Amino acid sequence: MWEGDVFSLGNCEVAALILGEWRFPAEIVGAVREHYLLRETDYEGHLACLLNLAGWLTTQENFGLPGERSFWKLSPRKLACLGLDEAELRPLGVRVRNEFERLRRSL
Repeated sequence: MWEGDVFSLGNCEVAALILGEWRFPAEIVGAVREHYLLRETDYEGHLACLLNLAGWLTTQENFGLPGERSFWKLSPRKLACLGLDEAELRPLGVRVRNEFERLRRSL
């Protein structure tokens, strides 16, 4: 909300503008812009739903950013967007934790 009040844009919109300037594919730019899934139409973006669920996974493993925690909620609608069910998604948390730990050790 602060970003919107001060800049009239949120971090997702700013990130999408930058990615567009860097000539990322439109599909990636749209996914980054929409991955908070704030609007009804954002759910139409397969990659936006994927990024959102990735945010949920990282938060489940305590690697998420506290200020974004409210955007990462698991819902049947998000899972349906990707053709997944919760039983398929939860084991990925172990992989997320392992990758973050590998990255942490490499720093």
